[in-house]
Amino acid sequence: MQLDWEKISRLDTVLEEVTAHPNKAYRYNTKNLFSAKEKSVVRDYATRYHHQNGLVLAARNPRTGYWDSLSLYRAMEEDRFSAREEFLIEAFTPHLRQAILLNQACGGDHMAKGDAIAIITAAGDIQFSTPRFVELIQLDFPGWHGHRLPSLIMDGLRRVGVVSFAGKKVRVLVRCHASLLFVYAVSDSPVLSLTHRELAVARLFSRGYSHKEVAQHLHIAPATVRNFLQKIYVKLNVRDKAELATFFTQENLSK
Repeated sequence: MQLDWEKISRLDTVLEEVTAHPNKAYRYNTKNLFSAKEKSVVRDYATRYHHQNGLVLAARNPRTGYWDSLSLYRAMEEDRFSAREEFLIEAFTPHLRQAILLNQACGGDHMAKGDAIAIITAAGDIQFSTPRFVELIQLDFPGWHGHRLPSLIMDGLRRVGVVSFAGKKVRVLVRCHASLLFVYAVSDSPVLSLTHRELAVARLFSRGYSHKEVAQHLHIAPATVRNFLQKIYVKLNVRDKAELATFFTQENLSK
C-alpha cells in the first residue's frame, strides 16, 4: 500500500491539508475530494485499498522533528466519519503519542541494542530510522539530525554497482526493495557497547558534570550514576573522567 501511495502522492491533497493544520483532524470522502478527472488514479487507489472515507491527523514529533500521523479508513461509500469522531481523534491522539513516548523511554536500553537500520527513498529522504542508526551516522557526521541521509553517503551509494559506503568510523550497507532502500549502519567503535542510558551518563560526565548533577539531569540516583560509570570505564577502557572526556572529544560524541 505504501509503495502504491508513493506513486500517486503528488495528487493526494490530504497530506498537504493535515500538515498545514497540525493536530487538527481532517475527514473526507474520496469520491468527493478527488472528483476531478486527473485524480482518477487516487480514486482507483482508494478503491483498491478500501479507503472510501478517511479521518487523518498529523503532528510534528518534538523528539525527532518528523511527522507522526494517525489515519483511519472506511470501505463503504455511505459509512462516513462524523464531526464527533473528528473531535474524538483530536482528543485521543495526544494520549496515544504520550503512551508511545513512555513506552520508548521505558524500553530505551533494549531499543538501543537493536538494529541500526533506516528505510529511505531513492532521493535519500528518511521514512523510518532506529535510534541506533542515528547514533552511528553521527559518529561520522556529528550533529546530524536531518530528515535526509547525508549527501556524502547518498553520493557514494548512487554509484553504479555500489552497495556500501565506508566512512571513517561507520560503514553503511544498502539493500533495495521496490522503490525503497533499506540502509544498515555498522561500526567497530567501542561506544556501540554502551546502552542508551550509559551513553547519556558518559556524555554528561565527560562534559564536566558531577555525579549528583548527572543524576539530577537524568532523574536517577547518584549511586546509579557511579554504577554506570564503572561499566562505562571497563567498556571504553578508560580510567578516569579526564580520559573519558578525551575519548568523547576524539570520537566527536560530546554533543
